[in-house]
Amino acid sequence: MTEGGVKWKTHWQPWRLLPNYILINPLKVPLKVVVRPWWWFPCHHHLSPFSKSGRSPWHPVRGFFCKRPMFRVASKLRFIEPQLPSLVDQPPEGKHWIHEVKHDGYRCQVLLERGQARVFTRNGHDWTERYPSFVRAASNLRCKAAIIDGEAIVQNGDGASDFQALGFALRQGPHSIILYAFDLLHLDGKDLRQQTLSERRANLKALIGTDGQSRIQFSDEFEGNGAALFKA
Repeated sequence: MTEGGVKWKTHWQPWRLLPNYILINPLKVPLKVVVRPWWWFPCHHHLSPFSKSGRSPWHPVRGFFCKRPMFRVASKLRFIEPQLPSLVDQPPEGKHWIHEVKHDGYRCQVLLERGQARVFTRNGHDWTERYPSFVRAASNLRCKAAIIDGEAIVQNGDGASDFQALGFALRQGPHSIILYAFDLLHLDGKDLRQQTLSERRANLKALIGTDGQSRIQFSDEFEGNGAALFKA
C-alpha cells in the first residue's frame, strides 16, 4: 500500500482481533502469538523493511495506538509414552534400587494445566471422563502444571488392589477409584525426566501431600534387600 509516496506493509491479521481462537501448530514447536486489541492500528513498528521512511503514514496520538500488548499462548502438555516394567525371575540386587508394591490396576498419566486435569491410558487414550474422582483431586493440587505417572486401582477390605473391582467401578462406581502415583515427569514448566528418580519422587511426595482421604496417594518405596522383601 502507498500513501504520500511512502511504501509500507502491515502484518495485521483478522484472527488477532478475536479474544479466543484455535491455532493449529503442525510443527509442534512452542508458539508466541501477538494478540491485538480492537483499537489497534498499524504503526512504524510494522512497516516493511523496504519502506523509504522511518515514520508511519499513520499518526497516532502520543503513541496510543502503538501499544503492543502481548499474550503468550503456551502449547499444551502432551502425553509422554511411559516406561513399562520388565518381567524378571529374581529381584535386582544392590543398594541402588528401590522397591514398590505392584498395584493391580490400570496405568494412568495425569496431565494438569491451569487447574484442569486430563487422564490418559498407557497407550495414550483419553480416559478423563472415566476417572472423575482423582481428576477432581488433581485439579486441586498446588501447582500450575504437572505430569503424574501412576496406577488407578480399587482397594478391597484389606487395602489391597482388586482388579475385578476396578472393572466394576469403571462401569458403576468410578468415585471409588484411587490413583497411586509413583513418578513426576513435569512440574510448572520444567521437564523433570533428567533428574534422578529419587529427586522426582521427592517432588511428587511434596506435591501430593499427606491427606489420607485424597483420591491421589503417593506410592511409598521400600529400601533394602529386594529378595527378602519379595518373600515377605
